[in-house]
Amino acid sequence: MLQLKVNKELQLPDGMSSLDVAMEFHVGKVTGISGDSGVGKTTILRILAGLTDPGEGSILSGGNVWFDKSKKINLTPQK
Repeated sequence: MLQLKVNKELQLPDGMSSLDVAMEFHVGKVTGISGDSGVGKTTILRILAGLTDPGEGSILSGGNVWFDKSKKINLTPQK
């Protein structure tokens, strides 16, 4: 299982916005992300890929910590 709990401030054309996400992805299950333009779908995928700093929160995968702001853990995309 992959657990994603992050909060990231986003700069949008019309001002600042906060992306606050708590999701669980289960092995063998397909998960879709949908929503209006500019709500953070691509940012969520970039965070999971390690291409965008999540800001605050944590990402756990099978007991391994990929990101944890409070513990100062942030694995590179290669790991």
